[in-house]
Amino acid sequence: MQRQILVLLGLSVVGWSGCTNPINAHTARRYFEAAQGAEAEGDLPRARMLYSRAAGNTDLGHLDANSRAHAWFEYARLSGYLGEVAEAERTYERVLTLIDAGVPEAESLRAPTLAEYARLLQNNDQPQRASPLYARAVAALERVSAADSDPIGFALFLENYAQCLRSVGDAPEADRIKERANALRNQHPGVKAKFTNDHQYASAARAASERGDWAAARRFWQLANAAAIGGAEDPRFVAVTHYEYGRSLGVTGRFAEAETELKTALARDTESGGEPHWALTELARLNQAQHKYEAAAEYFERNLPILDAARAEQRNPADMAAFLADYAECLRHVGRTAEADQISARATALAATIPAGAAPADRTPYGTQTSAKKSG
Repeated sequence: MQRQILVLLGLSVVGWSGCTNPINAHTARRYFEAAQGAEAEGDLPRARMLYSRAAGNTDLGHLDANSRAHAWFEYARLSGYLGEVAEAERTYERVLTLIDAGVPEAESLRAPTLAEYARLLQNNDQPQRASPLYARAVAALERVSAADSDPIGFALFLENYAQCLRSVGDAPEADRIKERANALRNQHPGVKAKFTNDHQYASAARAASERGDWAAARRFWQLANAAAIGGAEDPRFVAVTHYEYGRSLGVTGRFAEAETELKTALARDTESGGEPHWALTELARLNQAQHKYEAAAEYFERNLPILDAARAEQRNPADMAAFLADYAECLRHVGRTAEADQISARATALAATIPAGAAPADRTPYGTQTSAKKSG
């Protein structure tokens, strides 16, 4: 479920008194707002740094436990998204201690903290530790009537919990939790989740792939995809989550699932007026990486007229030349030599027009992190 929009640093200024330092309070608020802006722009490393400075100023200024808890929560969340797992764990424990010591308003942070902490551990292959945190998070959500205020959002969370239970071998409890999630969905047909973390998870997934951690990217895209499907999202964004989840599955060697997700992305892009050439290209290269040249050639063949209609040679000549070279290779492998020669000649002619220094975009490194297949 989506973390609440945390504005308590601003709201609690009126109540600060005693030894609270107003300069630190003002500085903390400025850093906090800047961090929110950086996160909205997708710059997670900068957002984490700014949340750290905001939290540090809440400590230096002796702000109340409530304000400190909210600032440190955001720092913990971003630390987890950026793969700083140990730091995130330490900070979540600190947040829970602050909540326990805080004013009643801090209690509203308990459920989001437990939920994010549980997901952090689950996403990092620690389901045994995550399961009790999920149980505590469910109890906290029940106390605020989450099943009534956001039934589908709560169902999504229960489904994550059930998946965690199943991974530790507690199938009976997993079934019970999943049945509860199903009941909520059945009781609210057509209802979407009010709050989801899909865009935050998407940002975390992109950051993970940029640092080369495709297993983490896969897990975050899985969460983003489930949340986007459950929420009232733009269909094109839902297609993006299928596409990116498919790519990350392919990199980590889960080829059949990757193809399913990419085909779903293709269907959703086609239905919503998106750009199907992205999914077609990845489907072709996913099959090419597995030496399934017949299937790859079919996807390249379907895609070529779409790219030509979009004037891809003029817009992205380096990418198009690489596309044509890959297509020619697949054609040659399946014995379509004359066609391969024709496409190869076109690729060579196009490559000669590319300005010096221009290069195609990095391709998805399918099958290169197969040791990360096992979970998520």
